[in-house]
Amino acid sequence: MYKCIIFDVDGTLVNSEENIIASFKRIVKEYKNVDMKDEELFFCLGITSEKALERMDIEVTKEVLDRWIRYCKELNHLIKPYKDIKAVLSQIKNKGVLTGVVTSRLIEEFNNDIEPLNLHNDIDIIICADDTIKHKPHGEPLLAFLNKSGIKKDDAIYIGDSVYDFKCAKDSGVDFALALWGAKTKEGINAKYELKEPKDILDLI
Repeated sequence: MYKCIIFDVDGTLVNSEENIIASFKRIVKEYKNVDMKDEELFFCLGITSEKALERMDIEVTKEVLDRWIRYCKELNHLIKPYKDIKAVLSQIKNKGVLTGVVTSRLIEEFNNDIEPLNLHNDIDIIICADDTIKHKPHGEPLLAFLNKSGIKKDDAIYIGDSVYDFKCAKDSGVDFALALWGAKTKEGINAKYELKEPKDILDLI
C-alpha cells in the first residue's frame, strides 16, 4: 500500500466553493463591472488565482491578488472540512504514513483560510503555488513534493477532485484517486481509484 498520501485542498480536504466563488465574483464586479452567475465562474476552481484572473482578462497585479485574498479571508467562515476528514487525517498519521498537500493556493491563502481549521497539524509537507514556477495541471508541483519529501513516485498517491489534479498526477507519474465527494465531473479523469467518502482513503494505506 502507499507510504504517502498527498491531498489537494479545495474540493478534497475542504468545501470552499462558496468562499472562492463569492470572493471572485466581487473581484469581477469591481474590475470588469460585470455581474456573473456562480456557474459562470466554476472554471476558477482548482487553478491558481493568477490563471483565474487571466481568464477574465483582469490584469494580475499585487493589488488585485491582495484584494482577492482579503475577500476570501473575510468569508472564510464559509469554508468547512468535509465530513470525517479530520479523523481520517489523524488515523493516517497514527499509522506512520506521510501526509502532504499540493495546492494551487498561495501560501498566504492557505495560512488565512486553511490553518484556522486545524487540518495542518496532521499534514507533514505543504507545496503551494509559491513553491513552483509551473502549476497544475503541470506535474511540477507534485515533483517538488516528491523531491522535498524523498518519497518515490510508486509509494505516493495524489487525491484530488478535478481534471487539473488528475493531469498533474499523470504528468508526474504519481497514482491518482478521485475524491467523489468534491468532484463536479468525472469527465477526462481516468483515476486509479474513485473514493466515495473520505473514510475510503484508509483503504489505500
